[in-house]
Amino acid sequence: MFIDNNVVANLAYKIYLGGPQGDLVESVDEQSPREILFGIDRLISGFEKGLLGKGTGDFSFKIKSEDAFGPYLEELKVPVPKEAFMDGKTLREDLLYVNNTINMLDQNGRQLRGTICEIHEKDVLIDFNHPFAGKNLFVTGNVLSLRSATEYDIDAHSGCGCGGHDC
Repeated sequence: MFIDNNVVANLAYKIYLGGPQGDLVESVDEQSPREILFGIDRLISGFEKGLLGKGTGDFSFKIKSEDAFGPYLEELKVPVPKEAFMDGKTLREDLLYVNNTINMLDQNGRQLRGTICEIHEKDVLIDFNHPFAGKNLFVTGNVLSLRSATEYDIDAHSGCGCGGHDC
């Protein structure tokens, strides 16, 4: 059996920024492998593409930024009025420091994560790019086991993408 749509794989892996010598950004060990249902569009495309067709055993592959978290976009650095950080009549100064990652809502009520870049007198410059936008990734790991997805996997867990039973 090989990884394909509607296949569940148990994986142990490590993801590095840039290449195998880069910073480790995610690690899943063989004692607690991740069970993943493939073919439901819940993984970054380069991760899924890199594993499609693999059987059990070791693997390694590169993921270009456009197949990971996309390019870094300057237009996603946005000045936000300081009024957005008010709690009643009090400015939430505990939130306002450079490199702080905060959750905000856009005008449609969707949650966004942004990182504070600069603090000015009247506004705060926030970067809404994913922290890994514009960065290539390198993945190494082991496919521990494979099985065909059950109806339960496909129906009950297609929303989360993990293929597991404890979401």
